[in-house]
Amino acid sequence: MTSTKSEIFRKIWAANPARKTAILLITLLRSAMLLLPPLLTKYMIQYVLPTKNFSSLVALSAGLVGIPVLTCGLIILDLVLSSFVIKNGKQLRIAYFKRVLALETDQHFSIKDIVHRLLGQ
Repeated sequence: MTSTKSEIFRKIWAANPARKTAILLITLLRSAMLLLPPLLTKYMIQYVLPTKNFSSLVALSAGLVGIPVLTCGLIILDLVLSSFVIKNGKQLRIAYFKRVLALETDQHFSIKDIVHRLLGQ
């Protein structure tokens, strides 16, 4: 049972496409949210402060404070959704370790030989 590197990556990326889509959307949303503070600041300087509209100033300031809080929440959600990568990595390490143990014990292999056998090269 030898697996090549491409088979390993295929196994990792084939797992749960809905979860990967959610991770991608969350990442894009986080990126878009992090672009908002400069735009809000520019709007405040150009339009809100000259007109002395303090209710808009408070609302935009609350938005500037809320963006990092929401981004932090999205990062936590992303980490929870990404935990499947860690689980797959653990399964792959276990499979590789079993393959190392299955090598013939009366033969002596160098580390280079073992790595090449594990990677199927």
